[in-house]
Amino acid sequence: MSLIDILVIDDSDAFIKLTRRSLGKAGVECNIADVSNGRRALDYLAETTKCPDVILLDMNMPVMDGFDFLNEYTKSHKCLNKSLVYMLTSSIMDKDKSRAQEYPLLKAYFEKPLTPDNIVHILADVKASMG
Repeated sequence: MSLIDILVIDDSDAFIKLTRRSLGKAGVECNIADVSNGRRALDYLAETTKCPDVILLDMNMPVMDGFDFLNEYTKSHKCLNKSLVYMLTSSIMDKDKSRAQEYPLLKAYFEKPLTPDNIVHILADVKASMG
């Protein structure tokens, strides 16, 4: 598998570092960009020439949360059918899980932290999407 481009959208520096470490321990060869909220993510995606292969999206963030990001992103973003989007959150509330299911583009809803099983799931999806 070639180098994977990942965008982490999360307001927690500690979580971003943990995610980088988890991916590194799993031997995932990747470029990781990170932004602190959904608004910055939309700006980042608008400016980038290459859509990330994977977007890891937190739910609760200041300025623009994960659901607000998804609402804007699904309106016809250039990366809409090119990036695999995963909700990665600390929320264990059923109402949040149910709400996430309203977005067909979400590949999965994972609870933090990113686990080896989550990484295997993501890598299988990436491999399948690359044909």
